[in-house]
Amino acid sequence: MKILLIYPYFIEERMHDEDIKAVPMGLYSVGAVLKENHYDVEILDWHEINRTPEKVKEVLAKKKPDVIGFSVLHGNRWGAIDIARTAKQLNPRPRLSSEGSRDFSLGTPALPLPEVDAVVLGEGNGPS
Repeated sequence: MKILLIYPYFIEERMHDEDIKAVPMGLYSVGAVLKENHYDVEILDWHEINRTPEKVKEVLAKKKPDVIGFSVLHGNRWGAIDIARTAKQLNPRPRLSSEGSRDFSLGTPALPLPEVDAVVLGEGNGPS
């Protein structure tokens, strides 16, 4: 099973690059647990991929993931939704989920968004 864990881009221009360019540790924690359990996992830092949007389709088409997980913060939720839409257009089969300190809709359940199959509330680096 091919799993992509993606740190999506931020659309909001007010964000400073130095504040957002570090991939959250929770994404690495989730990736490490999956690798320990023999899953084919890749972490993609896409916080700047919106500068070359054609790469999103290119990479997703090439990697053909079975599952895509996103590390979602308030400022990158629309980037995650945009990437999820692209993934579902290319192949409606992959299961898409998000995790992060906030869900897509700031406190209310993010589902039903047709692009997202599941939401994991909280961060992936264990109990706080």
